[in-house]
Amino acid sequence: MTLDQIIILLFIGLFLSFGVFLYVKRRIDFRRSMNMVFLRVLIPKKDSEQDERKETTRDFKEQISLMEQLLASLKSLHSGGIKSKLFGQDYISLEYVAHKQEIYFYVVVPKKAKNLVEKQISAFYSDAVIDETEEIDIFRDKKVVK
Repeated sequence: MTLDQIIILLFIGLFLSFGVFLYVKRRIDFRRSMNMVFLRVLIPKKDSEQDERKETTRDFKEQISLMEQLLASLKSLHSGGIKSKLFGQDYISLEYVAHKQEIYFYVVVPKKAKNLVEKQISAFYSDAVIDETEEIDIFRDKKVVK
Protein backbone atom coordinates (compact mmCIF):
# COMPACT_ATOMS: atom_id res chain seq x y z
CA MET A 1 0.00 0.00 0.00
CA THR A 2 1.17 3.44 -0.80
CA LEU A 3 1.18 6.38 1.57
CA ASP A 4 -1.75 7.98 -0.29
CA GLN A 5 -3.88 4.86 0.20
CA ILE A 6 -3.05 4.73 3.92
CA ILE A 7 -4.01 8.40 4.36
CA ILE A 8 -7.28 7.84 2.47
CA LEU A 9 -8.09 4.80 4.65
CA LEU A 10 -7.35 6.83 7.80
CA PHE A 11 -9.69 9.61 6.68
CA ILE A 12 -12.43 7.10 5.86
CA GLY A 13 -11.95 5.46 9.26
CA LEU A 14 -12.09 8.81 11.07
CA PHE A 15 -15.16 9.83 9.08
CA LEU A 16 -16.97 6.57 9.91
CA SER A 17 -15.95 6.78 13.58
CA PHE A 18 -17.28 10.34 13.80
CA GLY A 19 -20.53 9.26 12.12
CA VAL A 20 -21.00 6.41 14.60
CA PHE A 21 -20.25 8.78 17.50
CA LEU A 22 -22.88 11.28 16.26
CA TYR A 23 -25.44 8.50 15.79
CA VAL A 24 -24.89 7.16 19.31
CA LYS A 25 -24.99 10.67 20.79
CA ARG A 26 -28.31 11.44 19.06
CA ARG A 27 -29.80 8.17 20.33
CA ILE A 28 -28.69 8.99 23.88
CA ASP A 29 -30.08 12.54 23.60
CA PHE A 30 -33.41 11.22 22.33
CA ARG A 31 -33.64 8.64 25.12
CA ARG A 32 -32.76 11.34 27.67
CA SER A 33 -35.49 13.66 26.35
CA MET A 34 -38.10 10.91 26.53
CA ASN A 35 -37.15 10.17 30.13
CA MET A 36 -38.25 13.55 31.54
CA VAL A 37 -40.97 14.38 34.08
CA PHE A 38 -43.05 17.56 34.16
CA LEU A 39 -43.54 18.92 37.67
CA ARG A 40 -46.09 21.73 38.02
CA VAL A 41 -45.20 23.97 40.94
CA LEU A 42 -47.91 26.05 42.57
CA ILE A 43 -46.98 28.54 45.27
CA PRO A 44 -49.93 30.21 46.99
CA LYS A 45 -49.87 33.97 47.18
CA LYS A 46 -49.35 35.30 50.68
CA ASP A 47 -50.94 38.51 51.86
CA SER A 48 -48.33 39.67 54.30
CA GLU A 49 -48.08 42.69 56.54
CA GLN A 50 -45.33 43.98 54.28
CA ASP A 51 -47.79 44.12 51.36
CA GLU A 52 -50.17 46.18 53.45
CA ARG A 53 -47.39 48.59 54.39
CA LYS A 54 -46.08 48.68 50.80
CA GLU A 55 -42.71 47.26 51.86
CA THR A 56 -42.53 44.80 49.02
CA THR A 57 -38.85 45.39 48.14
CA ARG A 58 -37.64 43.55 51.23
CA ASP A 59 -40.09 40.69 50.60
CA PHE A 60 -39.00 40.58 46.95
CA LYS A 61 -35.33 40.39 47.94
CA GLU A 62 -36.10 37.53 50.32
CA GLN A 63 -37.90 35.62 47.55
CA ILE A 64 -34.99 36.18 45.17
CA SER A 65 -32.59 34.95 47.83
CA LEU A 66 -34.64 31.78 48.30
CA MET A 67 -34.68 31.09 44.57
CA GLU A 68 -30.93 31.70 44.35
CA GLN A 69 -30.34 29.12 47.08
CA LEU A 70 -32.69 26.66 45.38
CA LEU A 71 -30.89 26.96 42.06
CA ALA A 72 -27.52 26.57 43.79
CA SER A 73 -28.75 23.36 45.43
CA LEU A 74 -30.02 22.03 42.09
CA LYS A 75 -26.51 22.42 40.73
CA SER A 76 -25.74 19.16 42.53
CA LEU A 77 -27.22 17.38 39.50
CA HIS A 78 -24.33 18.64 37.36
CA SER A 79 -21.76 16.03 36.49
CA GLY A 80 -18.27 17.03 35.40
CA GLY A 81 -17.14 13.58 34.28
CA ILE A 82 -15.68 12.78 30.87
CA LYS A 83 -18.70 10.66 29.91
CA SER A 84 -21.04 13.59 30.47
CA LYS A 85 -18.73 15.87 28.50
CA LEU A 86 -18.76 13.52 25.51
CA PHE A 87 -22.37 12.33 25.51
CA GLY A 88 -24.08 15.20 27.33
CA GLN A 89 -25.68 15.18 30.73
CA ASP A 90 -29.08 15.45 32.31
CA TYR A 91 -30.63 18.87 32.33
CA ILE A 92 -33.35 20.78 34.12
CA SER A 93 -35.78 23.09 32.40
CA LEU A 94 -37.66 25.86 34.22
CA GLU A 95 -40.69 26.87 32.17
CA TYR A 96 -43.56 29.33 32.32
CA VAL A 97 -46.57 28.31 30.24
CA ALA A 98 -49.57 30.51 29.49
CA HIS A 99 -52.48 28.21 28.67
CA LYS A 100 -56.25 28.87 28.77
CA GLN A 101 -55.93 32.22 30.57
CA GLU A 102 -53.70 30.69 33.26
CA ILE A 103 -49.96 30.94 33.85
CA TYR A 104 -48.23 27.78 35.06
CA PHE A 105 -44.70 27.17 36.28
CA TYR A 106 -43.08 23.85 35.41
CA VAL A 107 -39.82 22.22 36.34
CA VAL A 108 -38.86 19.54 33.84
CA VAL A 109 -36.39 17.04 35.28
CA PRO A 110 -35.10 13.52 34.58
CA LYS A 111 -37.20 10.79 36.21
CA LYS A 112 -34.26 9.69 38.35
CA ALA A 113 -33.91 13.20 39.84
CA LYS A 114 -37.63 13.77 40.47
CA ASN A 115 -37.57 13.03 44.20
CA LEU A 116 -34.47 15.13 44.78
CA VAL A 117 -35.94 18.15 42.99
CA GLU A 118 -39.28 17.81 44.80
CA LYS A 119 -37.49 17.72 48.15
CA GLN A 120 -35.31 20.71 47.29
CA ILE A 121 -38.30 22.80 46.22
CA SER A 122 -40.25 21.78 49.32
CA ALA A 123 -37.31 22.64 51.54
CA PHE A 124 -37.13 26.23 50.28
CA TYR A 125 -40.83 26.74 49.61
CA SER A 126 -42.62 24.72 52.27
CA ASP A 127 -46.11 25.71 51.11
CA ALA A 128 -45.48 24.81 47.44
CA VAL A 129 -47.71 22.22 45.82
CA ILE A 130 -45.81 20.01 43.38
CA ASP A 131 -47.71 17.75 40.97
CA GLU A 132 -46.41 15.48 38.26
CA THR A 133 -48.36 16.30 35.10
CA GLU A 134 -48.42 15.57 31.41
CA GLU A 135 -46.81 17.99 29.01
CA ILE A 136 -49.20 20.73 27.88
CA ASP A 137 -49.55 20.94 24.11
CA ILE A 138 -49.98 24.66 23.52
CA PHE A 139 -50.17 24.12 19.75
CA ARG A 140 -53.17 21.75 19.80
CA ASP A 141 -55.90 22.71 17.32
CA LYS A 142 -53.77 25.49 15.85
CA LYS A 143 -52.74 25.56 12.24
CA VAL A 144 -50.78 28.82 12.47
CA VAL A 145 -48.52 30.02 15.26
CA LYS A 146 -48.37 33.78 15.66
